[in-house]
Amino acid sequence: MAQTSGNTHHLIVGTFRHPYLYTLEFSRPDSSTPRQRNALKILSKLTATGGHSWLHLDPLRGVLYCTGWTQPPSLAAYKIEDTRNPSSPLRLRLLNQAYPKYLSGYVTVDQAALYSASGPQGDVFALDPSTGAFASQKGNADTQAETEAAGPIQSFSFLSQAEQEAIDRGENVGGIMDFGGLRHGGHSADLSPDGKRLYVADMQRPQRNLDLPTKPSRSDPMMVQGMFGLVKLEAGRTGLCMWYKNTRQGSTFSQKGRIANCTGQTVSPTYSLLSITADRNYCITKSACAEVRTSPKGDVLFASTRGLEPSEKGYIIAVELDPATGKLPSDSTLLVNPTSGIEEYVPLHRWQTPTSGGWANAINVCPTLGAGGEVYISLTDSEQGWVWMLQWTLADGFEVVGSVNLNEYGEEGNQEIVPKKGDGIGASVTVWYD
Repeated sequence: MAQTSGNTHHLIVGTFRHPYLYTLEFSRPDSSTPRQRNALKILSKLTATGGHSWLHLDPLRGVLYCTGWTQPPSLAAYKIEDTRNPSSPLRLRLLNQAYPKYLSGYVTVDQAALYSASGPQGDVFALDPSTGAFASQKGNADTQAETEAAGPIQSFSFLSQAEQEAIDRGENVGGIMDFGGLRHGGHSADLSPDGKRLYVADMQRPQRNLDLPTKPSRSDPMMVQGMFGLVKLEAGRTGLCMWYKNTRQGSTFSQKGRIANCTGQTVSPTYSLLSITADRNYCITKSACAEVRTSPKGDVLFASTRGLEPSEKGYIIAVELDPATGKLPSDSTLLVNPTSGIEEYVPLHRWQTPTSGGWANAINVCPTLGAGGEVYISLTDSEQGWVWMLQWTLADGFEVVGSVNLNEYGEEGNQEIVPKKGDGIGASVTVWYD
């Protein structure tokens, strides 16, 4: 880990279309000193293999795994090195790359393998257990130089036979080949807390359960068994889900922009991420769920939406969680949506984001609390290239305490002219390094 003071944190942020990774420094506000004008700054702009729409940090091995919006589609593994230079403490060294058949949107890892989800397909790639690099075709990867990674050890389709045949003919079924699953098809990759299941939200498609083989030995990379739509994240002992357009849990719900507990076919209670006055048509045509995260103590759930048009802002809500069970409370205040007549629980806070978020509006929570119990949350925007730092407290809700724009930072920290409209650098997601 980088050498930092107790109030300083470092983040890494990716882009969708540009071959850069940025390192950021967040100076956490201290109640004993006057608040800084801007608590967030860019430290460095690093050359990457391509646009990285999703980042996953393995803190034990110090390796950053990224999806690659490249041609052909790729995945990248970077070793994070501590330079011990306060002005630029992190450096990334490419270990190697792997190449899934389709554009990957999401990855997660365990000690043995990386699990990738694209719109139409998922893939499993073996990892070198000592270095974290993708296992090479000649055994373990050289720790000093990039080596060619072996292909996936397993691939599994999210499609029906008819859909797969259409894809093989070059047809883009329902947009499933766009955006690496960002808006169609496989839309997440999350391991269960016990590491025995991989959950993939199947966006704009009915829930399906793929019966796939498993290897009997846990020393081998985990094979995937049971793909479940809807479940976006497991927190504690319960599943938390977010609904997308036309996504169903059994035949009970088809709402969008809501979160709930999931236990088998039972889903309750329901919290709307959008304004209580938002009607169902708005939920379906104007917004999309973006991300869910939990607070460091596990007592608050944060969830965000993105607007599907630049004129439509996103939202972030905070909802109480039971830290012992991870469940959403069922004793919160109920209100009736005046346009739909649906009863919805009221979140602790709901905040409208500064922009639509573009393809992002992704949130990520700082792993440690502030001195007064404050929660700090990064928020990314691909529409204009912003990264915001939010502070949340139970008393005051959400507040912006820092912001940077990726388009205003040069190769060596010099100011650049913001690119022409439509060619700007858009922030994808962040990971907290420390």
